[in-house]
Amino acid sequence: MKTKDRKIRHDGASHDYSFARKLDDRLQGRDYELSINVITPFHEHSGNAEALRMASMSSDELVILVKADDRFARDLVMYKQTEKYVRQTRATAPQASIERIISEKGQQNANRYRDLSTRARTLIAEAQLYVRGEELDLRGEDPQARVRRAFQTLIDKVYTNLPMLRGATYAETDIGRFLRQTNEGALISGGSNLTEAEQEVLNFAQGNVRTGVRTSVKAIVEKFEVKPYGWPNAAILCTVASLFAHGKLEARSDGAPLEGDALEKALKNAHALANIVLDLQVEFTANQVRSLREFYAEMFDSQPVASEAKGLGSSSRAAMTQLASSTSGAISTGRPCSRRSPVAGSNSSAPMPRRPV
Repeated sequence: MKTKDRKIRHDGASHDYSFARKLDDRLQGRDYELSINVITPFHEHSGNAEALRMASMSSDELVILVKADDRFARDLVMYKQTEKYVRQTRATAPQASIERIISEKGQQNANRYRDLSTRARTLIAEAQLYVRGEELDLRGEDPQARVRRAFQTLIDKVYTNLPMLRGATYAETDIGRFLRQTNEGALISGGSNLTEAEQEVLNFAQGNVRTGVRTSVKAIVEKFEVKPYGWPNAAILCTVASLFAHGKLEARSDGAPLEGDALEKALKNAHALANIVLDLQVEFTANQVRSLREFYAEMFDSQPVASEAKGLGSSSRAAMTQLASSTSGAISTGRPCSRRSPVAGSNSSAPMPRRPV
């Protein structure tokens, strides 16, 4: 982890997590849900490791307790004082002789800074590490590796529902694949079985229905990207896309249904997520779905491609429409007609009963 790094990758989720930087409990820069707090000998409780460990139990931060080093503290104070002196003296446009002295002081201070950096790495390598009240036993490692490994533990303890993703890796480019997975039959086996992550998102949407709260894709992202989930943005969107494919959810934007390529494009547009409103589809029993499949096979002498309720309903409607059209044509021309549907595997869209989320 370099000084300029603002994120650390979690190996299990293959995702980079941002973190806030704190020095002696004082925030340095932008705040995030996770943080790394370096406790120096200047902290009021630096000599009380037990108090710091107890305080970490209720925090979402990695505490790095640096041991006291008198020489390091003296050199650090000298470095800051010299830095201030050089900056202020140069601002007054000194004479050439004084400028040489200032340059020498500046060079000495640069050397002092390099020495401080080396010793700081040693102090971090030997520092005590605390996460949620537990001292981590990560000794004898490179300081950067120690911090990375400790941060893995922090993520695991804060984002306790992260394992629901089962270690799968997601990318924004996968959204379309998850939207079309049922039709292609490549990613879902056993029909409408849901993963633990998919069921969790669906439960959230159903809970909103019971309380009369409207659910948008943005609301789902905001719910599952923070603790106790910590899911990557792409994982959340792919999970929502999978629920569309399973026929569990429908989407609309500005009151109009949103499907297919238009839905995929909207899910990939972060600014459009707040306008994608979700509806729960009416649930059909396995017996109802099976009965429709049997009717389709008997009526049209072929098996439908779709296995879930929405796709099967769409295929059946398209086949019935085609049959009615061919029957009408046969009556008008006197030709015999066939019940076999040329669109048995059609995935054309048909509205399904729904209720607002």
